[in-house]
This record gives sequence, C-alpha cells and structure tokens, in this order.
Amino acid sequence: MISLIHNINKSLKFHHTGVLVNNLQESILNYSLLFGAQAISKIHDIKSQQITVCFVKISDDVYLELIQPNEGNTNYDKFLKKGINFYHIGFKCFDFEKTFENLLKNDFRHISTLCSEAFDNKRCAFFMSNELHVIEIIEE
Repeated sequence: MISLIHNINKSLKFHHTGVLVNNLQESILNYSLLFGAQAISKIHDIKSQQITVCFVKISDDVYLELIQPNEGNTNYDKFLKKGINFYHIGFKCFDFEKTFENLLKNDFRHISTLCSEAFDNKRCAFFMSNELHVIEIIEE
C-alpha cells in the first residue's frame, strides 16, 4: 500500500483549497483587498454542481477557490448553515486515470466526476478519504 500512496503523490500537484462562501461578490472584494484585483480569476458558473466559483491566486500556482452555492443547492447550503466552509483540496494530476484507480485502491471513496467549466471542461473527480476529507483531482 505504501508504494501505491507514493505513486499517487508523484502524480499530484497541489492547486487549491476550496472554501464555501455565502456571497461570492463580497468575498471577491475582501480577497481583492488582501491580494489585489489581479489575483482574482474570472467567475465560472458550474452548472452540473449548481455553484459559482472563482479563484484567488495566493502565490505561484497556489489558489483559494471561492465556492458559492446557487439557489436551490441544498447540499452546499447544509455545510454553510452548520458553519462549515472548508470544503476540499484540489490537485492537478498528470495521469488522471492512474491517479483515479490508485485512489480507489487506497480506499478513497469516489463521490463524483465531471467536466468543469473552471478548468476548460477538463475532467475533475472528487473523493473522500477515511478521515472524511474531500479531495479533488483535476486533469492536467
């Protein structure tokens, strides 16, 4: 199992931490004050997940993903109502299929896979670890 974990690590590159927000525009304003307007990406409407997102560039190749649930999205609303706003960590991966299979072999539970507008319609898959942490792998 350790060799499988090592193989997963070699194919992943940290990209972002996803956080839930009640008001995307307000959060953009707050983070613009910290990192400057140039650090804010364009806004993406992810229809398949009923969310609107943007990325804040924290440093070279490290981002914060601001995630606002769209109206009627009860899944994410539940988290926000409980005061939970940390949602997931995202990794770019060089071999999507191999990383996907290795995560399954290491007892990560597959949650969903989609082609995300935020990543030029590349594949993204969400998994949950045994510690109940959600990770996203993003096709490079």
